[in-house]
Amino acid sequence: MDSLADPRDLDALGAFFGRVFAVAMPAVGRGELGVAFDVFMAAVCGAGYRGVVTAALGAGALVEAERRCRYFFTDEVAAMNS
Repeated sequence: MDSLADPRDLDALGAFFGRVFAVAMPAVGRGELGVAFDVFMAAVCGAGYRGVVTAALGAGALVEAERRCRYFFTDEVAAMNS
C-alpha cells in the first residue's frame, strides 16, 4: 500500500486499515468469512456495497465472493505487508 498512496496519507490509511483488519482477521480465524468480507467491503466501498454488487452482478456474486475471500485475507493481505 505504501507505494500506491501519497506519503502524506500513510498514517491515516494505516490507522483506518488497522481498525478494519483488527475486526476482519479474527473473524477469518473463526471461519466467519462472511463477517470478514462484510467488514472489509463496508469499510472500503461503503455501507451500500451489497446493493451495488447485487445490482451489477446478481445475488449469487455476494455468496461466491464471501466463499472465496479467505485467499484475500490469508494470502493477499500477507503479501501487502511483506
